[in-house]
Amino acid sequence: MSTTDFFRLVLKLFALYLLVTTLFSVLPGTMGFVISTGIDWRGILWICFIIILLLSLFTLLAFQSDRIVEKLKLGKGFDNPHIPFDKMDAHTIIKVGCIIICGLTFLQNLPSLLTHLYIAFRMGASGSMEDFVLGYDAQNNTFELVINILNIAISYLLLTNYAWVSKWLAQKEETL
Repeated sequence: MSTTDFFRLVLKLFALYLLVTTLFSVLPGTMGFVISTGIDWRGILWICFIIILLLSLFTLLAFQSDRIVEKLKLGKGFDNPHIPFDKMDAHTIIKVGCIIICGLTFLQNLPSLLTHLYIAFRMGASGSMEDFVLGYDAQNNTFELVINILNIAISYLLLTNYAWVSKWLAQKEETL
């Protein structure tokens, strides 16, 4: 595999990680902030700006990786123009990247999910105001709980369909 091809794959994997991080962290955090401060036109405009910015960056990294590699001259300056990955093709590297991203996403969201489940059961069972004093209210806890469940579910779906994602990303590279 040439160094240029390797950097193209790295950029595509970074784009996939950016998309996953955006869906699992940035958007829920932004929406939670907007909901907690009150939904108004500025909050909706801010969410739209974040979505457009991050989707533009994803599109640039995933589908314009050749231009980025050429512009930044990432393939230049190496002693050997080829990286000897024995029997590793683009699909294999993307598959490994998907598995790593899914694992990181699952591990990142599992503790938060367990914490929010505990708080939900505790608030439901005791009905005390102690959790509210500590900064947990039922609406935000339910929102975070749903987001964590969705994150883990999407991570699971991506993990079980990593071969399809690999084919999809490799197909997008071939059409450019």
